[in-house]
Amino acid sequence: MQPTDNVVNFQNFQRVNRQNDIDDIGARAFVFIRDRAEEMELPIRDVIVEHILGLSKVMAAVEGTEEAQSTLGKISELLRNA
Repeated sequence: MQPTDNVVNFQNFQRVNRQNDIDDIGARAFVFIRDRAEEMELPIRDVIVEHILGLSKVMAAVEGTEEAQSTLGKISELLRNA
């Protein structure tokens, strides 16, 4: 049986919606951090670096050091290829 053009793949729909939600949360977090840094006259770069380091420590504590290192490695690879 062939799929019709008007049928939505539910798993794909869920994945796209979930990614949209993740992107929205990330964007809102960045705007909050940027605005607070500006209000306090702090360099946004310094604030972001400290935030990433803090998140890495939380991830290591919750998911384990290997998972945190793997995630940071993936981020580093993405930046190398940007």
